[in-house]
Amino acid sequence: MKFPTALALCVFVTVAALLEPAKARTCKQPDNLAFVQGKRHCLAIKTFQGTTGADTLFVVLHGDLSSGGPADYIFPVGEAIAQRGMPAVVMMRPGYTGDGRTSTGRSTRSQRRGEVYLKSEMDSIAVAVAELKAHHEVERVVMVGHSGGALISGVLLGRKPDLVDAVVLIACPCDVPRWRRVRGRRPLTLAQSPHKWLERVAADAKIFAITGSKDKNTFPDLARDYVDKATARGLDAEFVLVRGAGHGLGRRYREPFLRVLDKLLAR
Repeated sequence: MKFPTALALCVFVTVAALLEPAKARTCKQPDNLAFVQGKRHCLAIKTFQGTTGADTLFVVLHGDLSSGGPADYIFPVGEAIAQRGMPAVVMMRPGYTGDGRTSTGRSTRSQRRGEVYLKSEMDSIAVAVAELKAHHEVERVVMVGHSGGALISGVLLGRKPDLVDAVVLIACPCDVPRWRRVRGRRPLTLAQSPHKWLERVAADAKIFAITGSKDKNTFPDLARDYVDKATARGLDAEFVLVRGAGHGLGRRYREPFLRVLDKLLAR
């Protein structure tokens, strides 16, 4: 008679451990240039300085990197932004490494399904973004994300409308339930999704979604439909299809991204 009770207790403890956020980590030296303090994480960053007096900070988030390796592939995005005169900070998401430094926490590729894309992790990133905004003394924040980083950026646009003013979503899985279903994957029941936060997006926000025509992972309709829903709500949103581009952030994305960047800076 004791076995079912013990089993139930074991299941409860396991689920509770799964859902409980990881222990918060404090940066030893959060200089806001190489490391920044998040709510629950010490996040490694690479800073690309813009010109003096720039009014906009770009925060760049990489993808999930399911095949492994560092996040350095995203650095050319920061470089391109800085060449336009704006400061850009590439942030290594929890558990990821870039430029030889590693953020605390567990990477998305190492998490269980019940841990992926949770509010707690996104709120930790948001605290870090607020720290960076204050450090750089700017008026606006634009978040640029690729793949999983686009998902996080899209959620924060609605979850933190007083912090994030615009987003550039590259290869965005903007409707997470649909993305998982079409790819034949099991649902991520606790995961946040950009499309569910559209009603909280500020009226003056700017949204650009860029996806390759040959993207077989985050297929174009995910971002296109997200933009359609945004414009239906009266938001300033634009979808950009990159002909011949796949999911990876290859050379075909460069010119479309630069055109979007110029549009953002012209407003």
